[in-house]
Amino acid sequence: MILIFSYAASQIASVLGNIEQLNGSNYASWKEKLEITLALLDIDYALHKDPPVEPKPEDENYEVLKKEYDEEKAKWSISNRKCLMIIRSSIIDAIRGAIPDTQSARDYLTKIEEQFKGSSKAYATTLIKRLVGEKYDATGSLREHIMKKCHMASKLKSMEMEISDVFCPFHYVITAPGVLSICDQLQLYENKVGD
Repeated sequence: MILIFSYAASQIASVLGNIEQLNGSNYASWKEKLEITLALLDIDYALHKDPPVEPKPEDENYEVLKKEYDEEKAKWSISNRKCLMIIRSSIIDAIRGAIPDTQSARDYLTKIEEQFKGSSKAYATTLIKRLVGEKYDATGSLREHIMKKCHMASKLKSMEMEISDVFCPFHYVITAPGVLSICDQLQLYENKVGD
């Protein structure tokens, strides 16, 4: 029995270790990893459901409703408590202190999101500038350059700032001067636009 518990505890610790600490510049990836982790641990119930409302004694079938309420309340409370513990532990102290405390994990995530809406826009602006401005410098591989650009576009997409399918391939190639001639670059663009 002890062996099973220690194995389960090490698996949980491993899964929790995949959540990067929220540090101010990684909100989108932090939230994604947090949500995946809470779902894998099967404790995200309180994030998707409102807390149950206790029935009134004068309600029809009160005893049945009360029993259902007690079961639902227990399930929601356990999920909420565990979610709050994991969420709070995945945020650096400086940020955690700036977020108002709540009793609900869903409300706490909403407060965190409100803190980062403005900084997410600033981060998106930085990403766009890097996406457009960074040029291939021929010291690394062209593949790495393109993968880095794709990663930036993916981050923007996760922030609901999708980059056009026409823009990406054309831009990746023109930021790698000398790889294709100007005529080849224009042909690539014409083919993509024609699709």
